[in-house]
Amino acid sequence: MQASNKRRVVLYSTTALTLSGLVYGGFVYRSKPDVQTLLSCAAPQLRVGMLDHAETFVRQALEEEPDNFEGLTMLAAIYEGRGRKEEALALYHQLLPRSKALGMEPELQVGIARLEMNEGEHAKALQRLDGVKAEEVDTRWKTCVLRAHCLKALGRLDEAESAVQTAESVAGSNWSSARLRTELGLAAPQAQGQAEVATDSSAATQAAAPNGR
Repeated sequence: MQASNKRRVVLYSTTALTLSGLVYGGFVYRSKPDVQTLLSCAAPQLRVGMLDHAETFVRQALEEEPDNFEGLTMLAAIYEGRGRKEEALALYHQLLPRSKALGMEPELQVGIARLEMNEGEHAKALQRLDGVKAEEVDTRWKTCVLRAHCLKALGRLDEAESAVQTAESVAGSNWSSARLRTELGLAAPQAQGQAEVATDSSAATQAAAPNGR
Protein backbone atom coordinates (compact mmCIF):
# COMPACT_ATOMS: atom_id res chain seq x y z
CA MET A 1 0.00 0.00 0.00
CA GLN A 2 2.80 2.41 0.91
CA ALA A 3 4.64 1.59 -2.33
CA SER A 4 1.47 2.32 -4.28
CA ASN A 5 1.05 5.68 -2.54
CA LYS A 6 4.67 6.54 -3.25
CA ARG A 7 4.19 5.78 -6.93
CA ARG A 8 1.12 8.06 -7.00
CA VAL A 9 3.01 10.88 -5.32
CA VAL A 10 5.86 10.52 -7.80
CA LEU A 11 3.41 10.40 -10.73
CA TYR A 12 1.48 13.47 -9.55
CA SER A 13 4.68 15.36 -8.87
CA THR A 14 6.09 14.52 -12.28
CA THR A 15 2.85 15.55 -13.99
CA ALA A 16 2.66 18.82 -12.09
CA LEU A 17 6.31 19.57 -12.84
CA THR A 18 5.80 18.85 -16.54
CA LEU A 19 2.73 21.08 -16.75
CA SER A 20 4.46 23.86 -14.87
CA GLY A 21 7.35 23.65 -17.28
CA LEU A 22 5.02 23.84 -20.25
CA VAL A 23 3.19 26.84 -18.82
CA TYR A 24 6.41 28.60 -17.94
CA GLY A 25 7.86 27.94 -21.36
CA GLY A 26 4.69 29.08 -23.10
CA PHE A 27 4.16 25.73 -24.75
CA VAL A 28 0.66 25.01 -23.47
CA TYR A 29 -1.32 23.60 -26.36
CA ARG A 30 -3.65 26.05 -28.03
CA SER A 31 -5.77 24.93 -30.94
CA LYS A 32 -5.48 27.02 -34.08
CA PRO A 33 -8.40 29.38 -34.63
CA ASP A 34 -10.93 27.99 -37.05
CA VAL A 35 -10.82 30.15 -40.17
CA GLN A 36 -14.49 29.73 -41.01
CA THR A 37 -15.49 30.63 -37.47
CA LEU A 38 -13.40 33.79 -37.61
CA LEU A 39 -14.98 34.80 -40.92
CA SER A 40 -18.44 34.01 -39.56
CA CYS A 41 -17.71 36.40 -36.70
CA ALA A 42 -16.48 39.05 -39.13
CA ALA A 43 -19.51 38.95 -41.44
CA PRO A 44 -22.14 40.50 -39.11
CA GLN A 45 -19.64 43.11 -37.92
CA LEU A 46 -19.00 44.07 -41.54
CA ARG A 47 -22.72 44.28 -42.32
CA VAL A 48 -23.35 46.81 -39.53
CA GLY A 49 -20.26 48.85 -40.36
CA MET A 50 -18.11 47.86 -37.37
CA LEU A 51 -15.02 47.77 -39.56
CA ASP A 52 -12.41 47.61 -36.80
CA HIS A 53 -13.92 44.48 -35.28
CA ALA A 54 -14.52 42.92 -38.70
CA GLU A 55 -10.95 43.58 -39.79
CA THR A 56 -9.56 41.99 -36.62
CA PHE A 57 -11.35 38.73 -37.36
CA VAL A 58 -10.49 38.84 -41.06
CA ARG A 59 -6.80 39.49 -40.39
CA GLN A 60 -6.68 36.57 -37.96
CA ALA A 61 -8.28 34.31 -40.56
CA LEU A 62 -5.85 35.43 -43.26
CA GLU A 63 -2.91 34.74 -40.96
CA GLU A 64 -3.99 31.10 -41.04
CA GLU A 65 -5.00 31.03 -44.71
CA PRO A 66 -3.48 34.01 -46.58
CA ASP A 67 -5.13 32.96 -49.85
CA ASN A 68 -8.62 32.44 -48.43
CA PHE A 69 -11.03 33.81 -51.03
CA GLU A 70 -13.84 34.75 -48.64
CA GLY A 71 -11.42 36.48 -46.29
CA LEU A 72 -9.84 38.48 -49.10
CA THR A 73 -13.29 39.46 -50.39
CA MET A 74 -14.20 40.73 -46.93
CA LEU A 75 -10.92 42.62 -46.75
CA ALA A 76 -11.76 44.32 -50.05
CA ALA A 77 -15.16 45.30 -48.62
CA ILE A 78 -13.42 46.69 -45.53
CA TYR A 79 -11.09 48.74 -47.72
CA GLU A 80 -14.15 50.04 -49.55
CA GLY A 81 -15.87 50.94 -46.29
CA ARG A 82 -12.79 52.86 -45.16
CA GLY A 83 -12.68 54.84 -48.40
CA ARG A 84 -9.56 53.07 -49.65
CA LYS A 85 -11.17 52.63 -53.04
CA GLU A 86 -8.06 51.97 -55.12
CA GLU A 87 -6.98 49.14 -52.81
CA ALA A 88 -10.49 47.70 -52.79
CA LEU A 89 -10.76 47.84 -56.58
CA ALA A 90 -7.32 46.26 -57.05
CA LEU A 91 -8.21 43.41 -54.71
CA TYR A 92 -11.59 42.82 -56.36
CA HIS A 93 -9.93 42.63 -59.79
CA GLN A 94 -7.24 40.32 -58.38
CA LEU A 95 -9.91 37.93 -57.11
CA LEU A 96 -12.13 38.11 -60.19
CA PRO A 97 -10.45 35.23 -62.15
CA ARG A 98 -10.82 32.89 -59.15
CA SER A 99 -14.41 33.96 -58.53
CA LYS A 100 -15.81 32.20 -61.60
CA ALA A 101 -14.86 28.71 -60.44
CA LEU A 102 -16.23 29.47 -56.95
CA GLY A 103 -19.52 30.88 -58.21
CA MET A 104 -18.73 34.28 -56.67
CA GLU A 105 -18.26 36.32 -59.84
CA PRO A 106 -21.63 38.16 -59.61
CA GLU A 107 -20.88 39.39 -56.08
CA LEU A 108 -17.47 40.69 -57.10
CA GLN A 109 -18.83 42.37 -60.22
CA VAL A 110 -21.39 44.15 -58.05
CA GLY A 111 -18.61 45.30 -55.73
CA ILE A 112 -16.59 46.67 -58.63
CA ALA A 113 -19.68 48.37 -60.11
CA ARG A 114 -20.44 50.00 -56.76
CA LEU A 115 -16.93 51.49 -56.65
CA GLU A 116 -17.25 52.68 -60.26
CA MET A 117 -20.61 54.28 -59.49
CA ASN A 118 -19.21 56.06 -56.43
CA GLU A 119 -16.47 57.46 -58.65
CA GLY A 120 -19.11 58.93 -60.97
CA GLU A 121 -18.62 56.35 -63.73
CA HIS A 122 -22.33 55.57 -63.96
CA ALA A 123 -22.41 54.36 -67.57
CA LYS A 124 -19.47 52.01 -66.95
CA ALA A 125 -21.03 50.70 -63.75
CA LEU A 126 -24.39 50.19 -65.46
CA GLN A 127 -22.80 48.23 -68.28
CA ARG A 128 -21.12 45.98 -65.75
CA LEU A 129 -24.35 45.49 -63.78
CA ASP A 130 -26.28 44.62 -66.94
CA GLY A 131 -23.92 41.67 -67.35
CA VAL A 132 -24.44 40.31 -63.83
CA LYS A 133 -26.32 37.01 -63.79
CA ALA A 134 -26.94 36.26 -60.14
CA GLU A 135 -29.09 33.62 -58.51
CA GLU A 136 -28.51 34.63 -54.90
CA VAL A 137 -31.30 36.93 -53.71
CA ASP A 138 -29.09 39.45 -51.92
CA THR A 139 -26.83 39.87 -54.96
CA ARG A 140 -29.83 40.27 -57.28
CA TRP A 141 -31.28 42.90 -54.97
CA LYS A 142 -27.98 44.83 -54.78
CA THR A 143 -27.77 44.73 -58.57
CA CYS A 144 -31.25 46.24 -58.93
CA VAL A 145 -30.57 48.97 -56.38
CA LEU A 146 -27.28 49.98 -57.99
CA ARG A 147 -28.90 49.93 -61.44
CA ALA A 148 -31.58 52.30 -60.13
CA HIS A 149 -28.93 54.73 -58.87
CA CYS A 150 -27.00 54.61 -62.14
CA LEU A 151 -30.08 55.05 -64.29
CA LYS A 152 -31.26 58.00 -62.20
CA ALA A 153 -27.82 59.63 -62.55
CA LEU A 154 -28.01 59.13 -66.31
CA GLY A 155 -31.45 60.74 -66.45
CA ARG A 156 -33.28 57.53 -67.40
CA LEU A 157 -36.03 57.93 -64.80
CA ASP A 158 -38.54 55.42 -66.18
CA GLU A 159 -35.88 52.72 -66.20
CA ALA A 160 -34.81 53.73 -62.69
CA GLU A 161 -38.40 53.30 -61.52
CA SER A 162 -38.50 49.87 -63.17
CA ALA A 163 -35.28 48.88 -61.42
CA VAL A 164 -36.76 49.90 -58.06
CA GLN A 165 -39.86 47.82 -58.73
CA THR A 166 -37.67 44.83 -59.62
CA ALA A 167 -35.76 45.30 -56.37
CA GLU A 168 -39.08 45.26 -54.50
CA SER A 169 -40.07 42.06 -56.27
CA VAL A 170 -36.75 40.37 -55.48
CA ALA A 171 -36.71 41.38 -51.81
CA GLY A 172 -40.39 40.75 -51.16
CA SER A 173 -41.77 41.88 -47.80
CA ASN A 174 -38.28 41.99 -46.26
CA TRP A 175 -37.53 45.43 -47.69
CA SER A 176 -39.24 48.74 -48.28
CA SER A 177 -38.24 50.93 -51.20
CA ALA A 178 -39.31 54.14 -49.44
CA ARG A 179 -35.78 55.23 -48.50
CA LEU A 180 -34.38 54.40 -51.93
CA ARG A 181 -37.18 56.31 -53.64
CA THR A 182 -36.44 59.31 -51.43
CA GLU A 183 -32.73 59.13 -52.30
CA LEU A 184 -33.54 58.94 -56.00
CA GLY A 185 -36.29 61.54 -55.90
CA LEU A 186 -38.87 59.06 -57.16
CA ALA A 187 -42.48 59.25 -56.03
CA ALA A 188 -43.97 56.37 -54.09
CA PRO A 189 -46.39 54.22 -56.15
CA GLN A 190 -49.32 55.30 -53.96
CA ALA A 191 -48.50 58.96 -54.48
CA GLN A 192 -48.29 58.37 -58.21
CA GLY A 193 -51.71 56.73 -58.17
CA GLN A 194 -53.19 59.56 -56.15
CA ALA A 195 -51.70 62.10 -58.55
CA GLU A 196 -53.27 60.30 -61.50
CA VAL A 197 -56.66 60.21 -59.76
CA ALA A 198 -56.39 63.91 -58.93
CA THR A 199 -55.50 64.73 -62.53
CA ASP A 200 -58.42 62.64 -63.83
CA SER A 201 -60.81 64.28 -61.36
CA SER A 202 -59.62 67.74 -62.34
CA ALA A 203 -60.06 66.96 -66.03
CA ALA A 204 -63.55 65.59 -65.42
CA THR A 205 -64.51 68.68 -63.42
CA GLN A 206 -63.26 70.97 -66.17
CA ALA A 207 -65.14 69.00 -68.81
CA ALA A 208 -68.35 69.25 -66.84
CA ALA A 209 -67.99 72.97 -66.09
CA PRO A 210 -69.44 75.53 -68.52
CA ASN A 211 -66.77 76.79 -70.92
CA GLY A 212 -64.29 74.46 -69.21
CA ARG A 213 -64.13 76.72 -66.13
